[in-house]
Amino acid sequence: MLQKDEYPKYETKNRKVLLEFVSANPTGPLHIGHGRCAVLGDVLGNILKKLGYDVTKEYYINDRGRQIDVLTASVLENVLQQKPDIVEESVKTWVNKIVETSRYKGDYIVDIADKIIESYSEITQDNIDEIKKFIVEVIMENIKNSLNGFSVIFDNYVYETLLYDTGLTEEIKEFLEDKNLLETKDGAVWFKSTQLYDEKDRVLIKSDGEPTYFFSDIAYHYDKVLRGYDWLINIWGTDHHGYVQRLQSACDVIFSSIGKDVHL
Repeated sequence: MLQKDEYPKYETKNRKVLLEFVSANPTGPLHIGHGRCAVLGDVLGNILKKLGYDVTKEYYINDRGRQIDVLTASVLENVLQQKPDIVEESVKTWVNKIVETSRYKGDYIVDIADKIIESYSEITQDNIDEIKKFIVEVIMENIKNSLNGFSVIFDNYVYETLLYDTGLTEEIKEFLEDKNLLETKDGAVWFKSTQLYDEKDRVLIKSDGEPTYFFSDIAYHYDKVLRGYDWLINIWGTDHHGYVQRLQSACDVIFSSIGKDVHL
């Protein structure tokens, strides 16, 4: 008699696992590469759950920085083509400066612009941050619908901005300073990862004061540990292989210093 519901035999592992996958930037629709990572992550998560692990499937959202500025400017450029009168002059100047060198294209940009026009009677410096969030949420709704279409469901969605709003980035910066792992050079703040096993030092805060994604990634993984996870599993695309050593170097020093037996 087949007992497929009992296969494989398992027992409670008493291990909390945070499985992060997809985490596509909220700058456009998902593509086939994201779909591959989605399937890999979801299947792995289901297997670990079947084996008795306490698994959380998580999507990390880079909702700040240069890419969000370019996205917003791309949408507002289209708004300007349709309803220039609702856009404040200072915002127009900001938009034109960005799209001179960078912009996102596609029908989805026009669709979001239409939603902006429907939702806002004016676009000013006072509400530009709100509009950025609005645009990100429209894209994330599209992404979630795509994932739901092939039954990939996440337990958590974590926003990069939250790391800054809660002061976690400042906490991790002080931590690295105390470990003598930061250096100011050419106006930028560098992580001295060559003292560990990375091939070169990495910029955490650029000379213009803008944090890099690497800095946010360090804070995000620190947050994972603070939430009590024992295993951290990341499924990344092939274009992120260069991140492995640098993130591993940062996580190793953090995990060992706070006395956490965490595996990445």
